[in-house]
Amino acid sequence: MEIYIACLKNLVTGGVELLHQLCHELNEYEDVQAYIWYEDERDAYIPDEYKGYGNSMVIGTPSKDAILIFPEVWVSKSNSEQYKDYQKVIFWLSVDYYLENIPKSQFMIFPENVIHICQSCYAIDFLREHRIHNPLYVSDYINEEFLNANPSKPKKRQILYNPKKGLDITKKIIAELPDEKFIPIENMTPKQIRELMEESMLYIDFGNHPGKDRIPREAALCGCCVITNRSGSAKYIVDVPINNDYKFNNCFLNLAIEQIKKVLDNYEACNEDFDDYRTIIGKEYHQFRKDVGRFVSELRRRTND
Repeated sequence: MEIYIACLKNLVTGGVELLHQLCHELNEYEDVQAYIWYEDERDAYIPDEYKGYGNSMVIGTPSKDAILIFPEVWVSKSNSEQYKDYQKVIFWLSVDYYLENIPKSQFMIFPENVIHICQSCYAIDFLREHRIHNPLYVSDYINEEFLNANPSKPKKRQILYNPKKGLDITKKIIAELPDEKFIPIENMTPKQIRELMEESMLYIDFGNHPGKDRIPREAALCGCCVITNRSGSAKYIVDVPINNDYKFNNCFLNLAIEQIKKVLDNYEACNEDFDDYRTIIGKEYHQFRKDVGRFVSELRRRTND
């Protein structure tokens, strides 16, 4: 089987990394040749951050018998006339970005033979609500930069956040805690992010959670406690399996602020509440391999029918 995985060019994001993880794992099967595919992007390249996956890239028209995998934001491309005779897969890396970018005329319109795979339980639930009842779960795993983190380093009383998500809520929290140190995670290499997380007590995320986010998992592996809201995937215990004492609706910021204070004042005790979360994260690669195995079996079934 030849498989072309459509990729957004020259980006370093969690979703793009998952596409490279999938491509790498598919190539572990003897009967599969998988490629990172840039449709017509002549200036595309595989970012340095993902070259370690060892994937080959192709540009242009796929082979006629190839299987095409499109991220959910490219449903319009998958439905185009030039790809009507291909076996197609929609990979739901995000729900929210789909809702923001897909025209109403194309909303949830798919040919019957399309296979849907989902990175999160949030996405599976979304599809089932729209009468797509047979999606496959294929999540992701955290790369070695964070799996090899040292969570036991001495901690500073500082709070990390992603300024690209939920900044309006985060600003309200910062205003209520003027004596605490808040640090945005931006313009940093993965190594720099890891080192910052290793010395910090807490990561907060009150933005949207369009899929199963990587940063909370990376922070936990580095020894941070994690506090989130209940938006998107964060409301699903499978996607963000942390104690409910660390999840808050955005309308209850006063309770979230009290929990932030508790973590900073009682870091050692609170940190133990994330041991199970870290264990789950550490097993994600093995689960990913099983997920991809089920996906490959479905592809074989479809191509042999």
